[in-house]
Parts: sequence; C-alpha cells; structure tokens
Amino acid sequence: SIAELNQEVAQPLTVSSGVLQMLCSGQAGPLTEEQRELLKMASESIGQVGQLLDYMKSLSGLPADLKPDRTILDAAYRQRPRPV
Repeated sequence: SIAELNQEVAQPLTVSSGVLQMLCSGQAGPLTEEQRELLKMASESIGQVGQLLDYMKSLSGLPADLKPDRTILDAAYRQRPRPV
C-alpha cells in the first residue's frame, strides 16, 4: 500500500537526514570545505525526496503527521562514544 511504501522510504530517509546533520555539525570531526559542500548537496537531495513523500501522502489521503517509528529513530540517533 502507499502507506507502507511511504513509511518504508521515510524511515531510512529520516535516519540519513539525521546523520547528515550530525556530520555537518562536526560531531564526527572537522570537515573540509569540499566535504561540507558535498554534505550540503546530499542534505538538499534528501529534502527533495522528503517533499516528494509529503506530496505522495497528501495525494493518498494519509495524515500529514505520519512519522517513522520512534523506536527506530531512537536507535538510529543513539550517539556512540568517540574513540580517544
């Protein structure tokens, strides 16, 4: 169904977006300008896919507040200790 497809695409998209935000913020270490630009391009592409998902939801009549499962998000965003 469209709801299942939307959910299956939204979950990894949300995780990818969060990882990109963490990288852009420097949590994984300093970035070169070239790396920062590549991450910006990736973030913009993920944003476009997110907009397509929102459009697909609106066309299918799914609720606009449909979000990925909280358990998956919590596991994906759990920060791991940095090596010393």
